[in-house]
Amino acid sequence: MTFDRIQILNQWLQTHETQQTPTLIIMDSNLHHPLWNLHKYNHTHTQARHLIKACGKKGFHLISPKHTPTFLGTVGRPKTIDLTWVNNITQNLQPKTQVQLNNHSSDHHPIITKITLPNSDTHTPKKHLSIQVKYLDIMLFLQTLQRNLTQETTMLNSIEAITQNLLTTITLAYNNQGKWVTTNPEGSKAWWNKEQLNSLVRLRNQARRKMLKHQTNKSKEEYYHYQKLFKQKVWELKSRTWRKFLAEKGLEHAYQAYKFTKDRQEDIITSLRNQDGNLIMDITEKVSLLFYGTSTVETTSNLDDIPQQQQPTLPPDFPSVTENEVINAIASLPKRKSSGPDGIPNKLIKVSKLLLTPKLTNLYNLCLKQGQYPREWKEV
Repeated sequence: MTFDRIQILNQWLQTHETQQTPTLIIMDSNLHHPLWNLHKYNHTHTQARHLIKACGKKGFHLISPKHTPTFLGTVGRPKTIDLTWVNNITQNLQPKTQVQLNNHSSDHHPIITKITLPNSDTHTPKKHLSIQVKYLDIMLFLQTLQRNLTQETTMLNSIEAITQNLLTTITLAYNNQGKWVTTNPEGSKAWWNKEQLNSLVRLRNQARRKMLKHQTNKSKEEYYHYQKLFKQKVWELKSRTWRKFLAEKGLEHAYQAYKFTKDRQEDIITSLRNQDGNLIMDITEKVSLLFYGTSTVETTSNLDDIPQQQQPTLPPDFPSVTENEVINAIASLPKRKSSGPDGIPNKLIKVSKLLLTPKLTNLYNLCLKQGQYPREWKEV
């Protein structure tokens, strides 16, 4: 955690009320301090003192295991750099933390935090509506849409009411073929092979515990040996699964494999600084600096003597939208583009264009007449 990040954390602590709401601060601090360092590890960062001071002023306590390694790099000794802080009201919930040893070759060890919530309800599995357009019965969708798409929209005068009625009608016809499935927060790994990986995970974790206990070169070599075997086996199983997937599905689904294998690394955005070199913390100053640097063009032209033109007070008289224009607009929609906030895929709009065109034409002409646009469509 660099010094400017501590400034950002300190500003957040000053501007947010954290004493009335249970709050946890979880961080990869990358800082050393005797408060949490391993025994006989005496290195201390100045930023660590600033971090302790900033959190302590707002009543935050360190609850993550102290003097327990949370980062295990390929070189050097293990270090404690991942920290968990809680405020006073969270401290009353009796939080308990422990370092998870079964981390599947990650260099950072997970810190599991458990909090006892008063009068907490029994957990019920969450469900969501699962719908895939490629498996949709298009004829059934059109029949349901035609049955629900009544003349009610023509009797509504409000643009917002007409828009909401139209979106609801399409969504109901779409969801009519969906199935409620239980949400799996952990997800499924088709490539995971229990027979080949579970034994490696067990041997690797045993070697890791032995290394943390004895801190000998032999124990380190044994741990890195099993870690390397585990990573190689995971890569082998993933590659085999994707080759099988492409062989069964064909090139039509090749992009799904590409998304999995492409580089996900993103460039780090440099902190904004003013002309004096000072770090900018205020949002308004950041916006002004970005606007000035990208949208402002300095010019020596003086246009003060040009009189301002009087704008007409009456709204312009636009020509009416025709059904052919709406049909052409729908036909130009890309099929594979992801749906917007309304959740309606473009493919459904295209297959139902004959049913939707009269409704959309009337709606667009009403927008031109009243000089308004549906608020919900502005957010898309």
